[in-house]
Amino acid sequence: MSPDAKESKQKDFEKKQRDYSYSVQYVREDMQKAENDARIAILRVLSGVVDTIAKDKKYDMIAEKSNGGILFVSKALDITDEVITELNKVKP
Repeated sequence: MSPDAKESKQKDFEKKQRDYSYSVQYVREDMQKAENDARIAILRVLSGVVDTIAKDKKYDMIAEKSNGGILFVSKALDITDEVITELNKVKP
């Protein structure tokens, strides 16, 4: 094979490699977006179910067992305004 033909083949190979890498990256990004969209949809449904159960059973708080996150908190337990008021007294 001549040097020119070899160089041409090398360039073609490198272009195909780049095209493949771009395709893989695009598919990964597309899959990640689809996964995130599905996760958000599931969490919306879950949130509605948890809210319904909490209100029906008059729970003040529901915590997630596996990750320790809080899924529901009664507004009566929210002390945000009180904390802000006290903080403003200390640091006006």
